[in-house]
Amino acid sequence: RLSRHRDKAVSRCPQGHRVRATQRCPTCRRAVTLAAVIAAEPSLPADQVAAAFGAAVANGAALRSLTAALADDPDALAVGAPPVVGRLVGELVARGSATFALPACVRCGRDDQPLTRSSQGGVCARCRRWQLAAVCAHCGIVKPIAGRTKAGESICEVCRRRDRGQRACGV
Repeated sequence: RLSRHRDKAVSRCPQGHRVRATQRCPTCRRAVTLAAVIAAEPSLPADQVAAAFGAAVANGAALRSLTAALADDPDALAVGAPPVVGRLVGELVARGSATFALPACVRCGRDDQPLTRSSQGGVCARCRRWQLAAVCAHCGIVKPIAGRTKAGESICEVCRRRDRGQRACGV
């Protein structure tokens, strides 16, 4: 059978894996990232770390996100953000990791939510909205931004609904 990608250039990575010419080798990237996680987790055997890695990093997008997070911040496993890092740390903790604890929001302490990286560390979505809060152009109160006016000014959810013509509360 002919391949759909027959006309695309196929090359080989230094390890001999077949990849498209415009792509980095996902097999090699997976091995390098797994090696970094194994090095960061000395309290578990390598096979348990690999099992946790396989459970948390189920697809290419998760692998790219994890690889980028570890490249940007070597301590990303301690922070627990972005969400794929939090899932990986949760898997490591479930397997008995003594190195890491469940990732928790640095502002509210909740450990049951996916975290986003911020300058302070990993924060949950609710705390991140409040970190990015601004003065509403209509009511003048500092609130999480729900949208922007045509002029580009920030607007809160209450004012956005009022501007959209949502019906008034019947109570």
